[in-house]
Amino acid sequence: MDLMFKNFILLFIILGMLHILVGKIRQKWYTETVSAVGRGSLEAVKSYLDPQNIFAAGNLFQQAKL
Repeated sequence: MDLMFKNFILLFIILGMLHILVGKIRQKWYTETVSAVGRGSLEAVKSYLDPQNIFAAGNLFQQAKL
């Protein structure tokens, strides 16, 4: 991986971490405010980088899928 891509991934992880505490609060608005492409992209990257949900970003997706 080149340095620019690694920095992008790191930034993505850091931004995701900022939402750990508010993920459950944001669940009910998530599907209304993020496009299907945006949701799919975030879920794909998140599941690849954090398959065990250590950063708890899955909190945001759990309710939205129901």
